[in-house]
Amino acid sequence: MGNLQEIESKPVLELSAADKEWLIQTIKKQRATISELKSNTRFKVYEENLQLAQEVERLKVFEQAYYGLRSAL
Repeated sequence: MGNLQEIESKPVLELSAADKEWLIQTIKKQRATISELKSNTRFKVYEENLQLAQEVERLKVFEQAYYGLRSAL
């Protein structure tokens, strides 16, 4: 099995069976890690806080537009 740089430099069809298996296992591990992160409470709180911050920014834009429109009238 080669290292990642060797694997990346070859077309997929030219990879050895061992390299392909290594890639498959690596992808499975990454998916498991992502799933664990998503189920982690701290990650959920971070995601919720990020959504709230984005909503606040969106509301600030509406507020500015409202005051701009109001002052124009």
